[in-house]
Amino acid sequence: MLNPTKNWTLVRRILLVIACIPLLMFLMVVANLLWNSRLALSFGLPVLFSDKISTALSAKWIPGQFGLLPAIVGTIQVVILSLLFSLPFSLVLALAASEYSLGWLSRPIELLMSIFNGIPDILYALMSVFVVTAFIRPKFAAIDLDDSLIRTLPGLPPYSSTMLPLNQSTLLGAIFLALLIIPFMAPLILDSIRNVPQSQREASISLGATRWFTLQRIILPGAMPGIIGAISLGVLKAAGDVIICAWTIGFIKDNGLPNPLWDFFERNAPLTATGTGLVGGLFGATPVMGPGFSAANFAALLLLVFAFAVLGLAGLMRRWLNRRYKA
Repeated sequence: MLNPTKNWTLVRRILLVIACIPLLMFLMVVANLLWNSRLALSFGLPVLFSDKISTALSAKWIPGQFGLLPAIVGTIQVVILSLLFSLPFSLVLALAASEYSLGWLSRPIELLMSIFNGIPDILYALMSVFVVTAFIRPKFAAIDLDDSLIRTLPGLPPYSSTMLPLNQSTLLGAIFLALLIIPFMAPLILDSIRNVPQSQREASISLGATRWFTLQRIILPGAMPGIIGAISLGVLKAAGDVIICAWTIGFIKDNGLPNPLWDFFERNAPLTATGTGLVGGLFGATPVMGPGFSAANFAALLLLVFAFAVLGLAGLMRRWLNRRYKA
């Protein structure tokens, strides 16, 4: 006769081993990044957190410059911009599919969100080439105007042909990152809205509240912990993208910080693209175990710290919201 207790103990051990495999792999990745960052750390934190960086992809290569401060600022810039673009659309799509039905369109909208979520990053990067050619260059870079005519325009700083965002900018990267994360966040927000108990909706309506009041005071506050979780995952997806940032922003910001910092028409590459540039770019040769490779691993460590900070902040906010609305 089989012993249920013994069989359950065996199953628990097998499940424990399987559950530990991803954790062990993550710890191995972190250990590998720390080990490969040894050379970069030997340069000193003032070098790594300066605004001086150059590689073979830079306009001027000065060996020993591995400052990641522009990349840190670029990561924050592109994440904030992409979130400002994507969050309103994600929220509207989720509400259209749940609370404010559009009739027969509601179901196709939900289906399209799932389909668009499967589009690979490279397609958005390729799309940026056509957008640059058809819109960015003629509208923002004055590609059809002669340099002498541009210099006569009032209110412009001293003109240089290199100051215009001909092909790449932080703004362009944020727009395409928003297109990437909208179908990722919208279904998560939709699930959090649907998880609000139906009894709360019915109680609000039965007491005479309008649908708009119910949405503001009942549904959105109840779904807010899930919405915060969706936002945090969208931030991590935007911060961790390489191919879109490399194509739309570039690899290296080699002329210091943007001036001013909120100049989103500059090319301020984030940590992902900068780390890729430090090892030779997307299509470069096999990375050489040298200073650039070590600095790229340190950039990956900084990105990991950023991810933990985002998840920690999101966890604190969700806990605070749960306490507030359950009290």
